[in-house]
Amino acid sequence: MRTFRRLFVSRYDRRKMSREKAGDRMLICRMSVALAAALVISAGTAASQQPAASLDSVAQAQIRNALRGFYFDRARGDWNGLLDGMLGSKVDANRTAPFEAIVASDSLTRDAPASCLTTPPIDQAIIEIRDNWAHISVPRCGTAESTSDQFRMIRLEGKWRFVDFRVLDPARHPPASSTSASVSSPSRAQGTDSAMAASVRQEFLHAWRGYKRYAWGHDELLPLSKSYHDWYGRSLLMTPVDALDTMILMGLVDEAREARELIDTTLSFDQDIYVKNFEITIRLLGGLLSGYELSRDKRLLALAEDLGTRLLPAFDSPTGMPYVEVNLKTGKVRNPRTNPAEVGTLLLELGTLSRLTGKPVFYAKAKRAMVALYARRSPRGLVGSTIDVETGAWSDSTSHINGGIDSYYEYLLKAWLLFGDEDFKRMWESSVDAANKYLGDDASSGFWYGQANMYTGARVGHQFEALAAFFPGTLALSGDLDRARRLQNSTYEMWTTFGVEPESIDYRTMTIVDDGYELRPEIIESAYYLYHFTGDDRYRQMGHTFLRDLVACCKTQVGFAALTSVRTHAQRDVMQSYFLAETLKYLYLLFAAPGTVDLRRHVFNTEAHPL
Repeated sequence: MRTFRRLFVSRYDRRKMSREKAGDRMLICRMSVALAAALVISAGTAASQQPAASLDSVAQAQIRNALRGFYFDRARGDWNGLLDGMLGSKVDANRTAPFEAIVASDSLTRDAPASCLTTPPIDQAIIEIRDNWAHISVPRCGTAESTSDQFRMIRLEGKWRFVDFRVLDPARHPPASSTSASVSSPSRAQGTDSAMAASVRQEFLHAWRGYKRYAWGHDELLPLSKSYHDWYGRSLLMTPVDALDTMILMGLVDEAREARELIDTTLSFDQDIYVKNFEITIRLLGGLLSGYELSRDKRLLALAEDLGTRLLPAFDSPTGMPYVEVNLKTGKVRNPRTNPAEVGTLLLELGTLSRLTGKPVFYAKAKRAMVALYARRSPRGLVGSTIDVETGAWSDSTSHINGGIDSYYEYLLKAWLLFGDEDFKRMWESSVDAANKYLGDDASSGFWYGQANMYTGARVGHQFEALAAFFPGTLALSGDLDRARRLQNSTYEMWTTFGVEPESIDYRTMTIVDDGYELRPEIIESAYYLYHFTGDDRYRQMGHTFLRDLVACCKTQVGFAALTSVRTHAQRDVMQSYFLAETLKYLYLLFAAPGTVDLRRHVFNTEAHPL
């Protein structure tokens, strides 16, 4: 990617754009390179039918044809690309300006000779082919230097694709922390609290045994009625898939084997049902991928690939941002009104699927969606609450870090850490700067993040949700320990003030807005990260409080139940799968041996599945 970075810096420095605008355009242009990784070169299968002596010449012709897809638009004074067929769908270039393809050679700028602008020097390219890999060297046009730009392509399923991003090559897959000195700081966690880890493990077994007795083969346990609930009228094994990696990390060998056998033998996605793309991706796709990486059960990867393929039609919108729901059997989609979290919380899972299968389309579509959303942020760098994936228009301009936007921020950072994709580093840094400036609030009750108008930056609300308690952990992961500590202090106050954290409060008055509790993991997740990076035992003490209150308020005869009110501790007949996937996993990891999950090599998705 160094070649491409040089291209865009050179081009925009010459156009003397402002630094901020140049940075945005650099991202827009470099995004197209990643998109090109999913461009299907119209090669067909003719190469496989040619005599061996002519295979290289056929492949070279295919590659040269692909490179000719880049051309200079004199009317616009800009580089454009042939977008039809990219990502398997027709793209409207007028409505998706961020997705212009850029020419191969960085010498082909407005300052280059006319001959270069008319005909890129593709015919002079040197193409070396070994097995299914091609190395392309394109001479620079109109320069005194004897230099060239380098590309790599891979032949997958008989078609050539660009591979100038790391996700395709497992050998180049960087350690999660290799991109940042602050993030790569070693763990400061001190030893194991074996007694507390064992206590959390027993509470997990209590809930799992309740599921196994009363809900086996179904999505979720109903912990009060001792029955079961299936999300879509038929089971997708939400709880077994979501909880599998927790069992593996806890060393629950027999339980993990039983769950894996159930998944391997009964789970099928060939069902005529509309599912929520976001929830199915983070819970099921994430769970299958992490389960595979921890167990090497190939059936889990096959299921993940099947599911990922069935989810792809969700991205076939005019903007590239996904529809809310997709039918697993027919590929039909519905509900174009979505939010940043549901658009931007898909890349870790789909990118990992690309890495494990060698199929770049998953990464490319998820990245395109994320950049499409980022490109529609306001001049102040904020996103709103609701957006239409067909028009790209915002219908709610309220910006915050609560549910509906929360994990969009999380995945900007984590996509950079997991894939080493520098686009996301810049997107994260600009986005978190805006959030800190316009949403951060030093109130008398502590440090919080409130609501602001995305266009003006004016404060419009002071609500903080339990879901937003993820943010101290994300800040800690980014290296901003000061804000992380201060915000965690506030969220812990939110828990202890009311006995258990309510779903939402007004932090200015410290009064409850929504007094339910849904067995949320986010505050525990942040305590885990902060203990990992600081070694401060205060965060383990928080964990003692969390476990004590969960057992006292939420435990039932056969599991754990959500609360309808933190004031009365009245229970509700719900135990969502994330309680086993996230809440108890992070509690366990808070007390377990520091190396149980190596954060220098793994990144948790938003459902706590290590990838």
